[in-house]
Amino acid sequence: MPSLTLSELKERTAALYWRKQKAAAKSESVADLVVGYFGKSLPVAKIDHKAINTYRLDMAKAGSTPATINRKLAALSKMLHLAADEGSIRQVPKIHRERETGGRERFVTRDEEAKLLATLKVWGCPEEHDLVLFLIDTGARLGEALTLRWTAVQAERVTFLGTKNGENRTVPLTWRLRMMIQCRESEQRTDNTTPLVGLVFPGKSRGIQKMWTRVRRHLKLQDDPNFVIHILRHTCASRLLQGGANLEYVRQWLGHKSLKVTQRYAHLAPTSLDALTKILEQQPEEKPRHLGVVKGGITAEEGGRDA
Repeated sequence: MPSLTLSELKERTAALYWRKQKAAAKSESVADLVVGYFGKSLPVAKIDHKAINTYRLDMAKAGSTPATINRKLAALSKMLHLAADEGSIRQVPKIHRERETGGRERFVTRDEEAKLLATLKVWGCPEEHDLVLFLIDTGARLGEALTLRWTAVQAERVTFLGTKNGENRTVPLTWRLRMMIQCRESEQRTDNTTPLVGLVFPGKSRGIQKMWTRVRRHLKLQDDPNFVIHILRHTCASRLLQGGANLEYVRQWLGHKSLKVTQRYAHLAPTSLDALTKILEQQPEEKPRHLGVVKGGITAEEGGRDA
């Protein structure tokens, strides 16, 4: 029986797992990078602990971040576990992950937002303007916004269906989003009797990245590696917490599966612990007159004076 190759294992893993997920294309693209490194025809049995460590070292030398390295190792681990489950290899070799530091989350300042939106208006890009505004005030993922249909939009809230974590999520709309939604609705309507059923932001999935690259250059932020479209989601989370929102409510708003994911924004709420100082600063109702050690009914301090 011929040995199972890494390319064959990747295809089998994709068919059984990744292609059933929301982010199927991203998962497969990461796995393709792993296969590209080791080679399509490499027998899976030859990927041992040493080979994996060499892969880690090579990725680090190439400048990959710990998070990027771990994503590739996770894809490799998924494939190797399937191979072990199906008997193609005896056991999964040990895979050590890189330590990731939390770091400070980048977000759009109010000044940057004003410049960003003004630029899109001047350039005559009203739909991109509205999309950026929507992403900031809802914290939606780009894919959630681009697939949002009018049937999921209500007067004061929107519902994201089939999100990344597999659950639907409803968030309220800010006043400026309500105004924007009303304008977009009136622009897309052909009559007042037929309800809208199409996309709220039609046709923007292809050009949005190109537009963002152009805006980055215009705002002289092309060298900021964190100024990506996903920063708009970080901005929503940051503003909610800086405004005093409860961490659990922010988790629900963003649709995080675990509070651990939301926790990385906690440092942006510097006043969250301030109220606890009042507990420490409370004065006792009545202070003891003497602080000496009691001996025979009187304090040591009093006994010293009597002596």
